[in-house]
Amino acid sequence: MRIGISWQGIIVFLLPMIINIIYFIFPPVNATEGPAKVNKIVEGIEQITRIMYMIAICFLVSKKEV
Repeated sequence: MRIGISWQGIIVFLLPMIINIIYFIFPPVNATEGPAKVNKIVEGIEQITRIMYMIAICFLVSKKEV
């Protein structure tokens, strides 16, 4: 493994995010006022693991060819 940029990893990371981007741009008409109350610890763990996933899949590149 080496540190670099994996374009395949970036694509794999962004594909599931497409629905989130569409939802952000075009929110549903009957959307509720705000998000449900979420435990701050759970929310923090979610954010940390999402960042670790992005770093692992986008910046850790195998020395072997795909």
